[in-house]
Parts: sequence; structure tokens; C-alpha cells
Amino acid sequence: MATATETGIPFTARDVQIYVLASWGCIAVVAGLYWLAVFASAGMSPGWAGMYLFFFASTVTIALLVLWVSAPIAWLVGRAMRGIPQIAWQMVAFWAMGTVVATIALWLAAFLFVAARMPAIDLTTVAMGAVFGLCAAIGRLAAFRSRRRRDLVRAATQHAGAS
Repeated sequence: MATATETGIPFTARDVQIYVLASWGCIAVVAGLYWLAVFASAGMSPGWAGMYLFFFASTVTIALLVLWVSAPIAWLVGRAMRGIPQIAWQMVAFWAMGTVVATIALWLAAFLFVAARMPAIDLTTVAMGAVFGLCAAIGRLAAFRSRRRRDLVRAATQHAGAS
């Protein structure tokens, strides 16, 4: 596996976009499966499809918003870790960062939309945050792989031009 500092060039805005979109895609898959399981376990009464689409669309919209707002945090974490050559450690850091950000976002969503107004951060919230953190790590890996492909193409193009 490639190292994070092979090129010596910091991650660009394009790399951050790939990270955000790959993370968002992962979250969309997880959210779709989660809401399907929730509605299936409650018994799919008439009109469940509309409710499923509402909850799914709400979840992925909020997730995209949280990802774009927290993208500068991801960029700073990546920049701080550019001296660590092992991608696995960077993925662990992004999983941890994603878990913290997602757990806070889930807690805030519960705070805003639950009648109790002061929900506790329970094990379910942390577990969902950890799953979304895993999506952040997957997004980071996708950004690394995309960057590696672009660097290989750039190197091959430069090598061919030098011949």
C-alpha cells in the first residue's frame, strides 16, 4: 500500500471533495439499510415507503451538510498527519475524528427533534457515530487511492514526455 507522503504534495481541494463524496456515499448506503431495517421491524404499514424516503433523504442531506461543514477539520487533520507515512494510522485518525463529529451531530439532531430536549449520548448514538466514522475512514482511503492513481498517471506522462 502506498504511503501518504510519497508525492510530498499536500492534499488538494479535489482530494477533499473525493473524501467528502466517498464518505457521503458510504453513509447513504448505511442510512438506507438502517431505515429499511427500522421500517421492516416495525411492520411495513401502508405509506411506509413515503416515510422511508423522507427519513432516508433527511439523513443523507444532513450527512452531506455535516461532511461539508467538517471538511476543513478533515483537511487540518490530514495536514497535521502528513508526516505519518502509514495510511492505516491516518484511517484510524479519520475514523476517530468521524466518530466524534458524527456522535455530536447525532446528539444535536436528537436534541433538536426529540421532545425530551435533553437526550443523553447513549450507546446507540456512539455506535452510529462509530459507523459513520468508519465511512469517514473509507472516504479517506478513497481519496488516497484516487490521489495515487493521479500521481501514477502524472509520473507516466512526465516519463513519456522526457523520453
